[in-house]
Amino acid sequence: MLRIKKVLNSSVVLVTDEHDQEFILLGKGIGYGKKPGAVIMDGDFNQVFVASPDPNVEQLLATIASSSPQLIEITQTIVSEATEQLQSKLSDTLYVALLDHLKFTLERAAKGIVITNRVYWEIKTYYSHEFEIGQLAVRLVNRAFKTDFSEQEAANIAAHIINAENGTDERKDALKAG
Repeated sequence: MLRIKKVLNSSVVLVTDEHDQEFILLGKGIGYGKKPGAVIMDGDFNQVFVASPDPNVEQLLATIASSSPQLIEITQTIVSEATEQLQSKLSDTLYVALLDHLKFTLERAAKGIVITNRVYWEIKTYYSHEFEIGQLAVRLVNRAFKTDFSEQEAANIAAHIINAENGTDERKDALKAG
């Protein structure tokens, strides 16, 4: 049985099990109107992150807690689509890296900061499947947040997916910008 320890936002909760192990659960509306101590049923969530004594867990909690439920849902959709289309095991870090990237991209856009992707052509050409997922991500974000991100941003998102396929945070050789 899982009990809520802390509601991070309407789509994310920190829970504990009967052994006091902590988990982060994601699910549409999972935290809405809930209080610490409430029981979470198995069908109420669609992703689970196991908390660890790693200092990055605090960063993960902060990133999720400060992200909109809409952005969390878009990130979940992108990761699910990437897993399904690529039919491969993707690194567990993809979700957090992508959420953090999208959040930062929206913040940059609000400030009018544009960053050019110097390996756009290489990603589009050599990693076409990942690039298509990046294009889907751009469409979802543009629609949800009324932005106008281009294929340059699709390539940035694709780079995160490529890294997740590697199971590492290092970029493949074609992605290394000199």
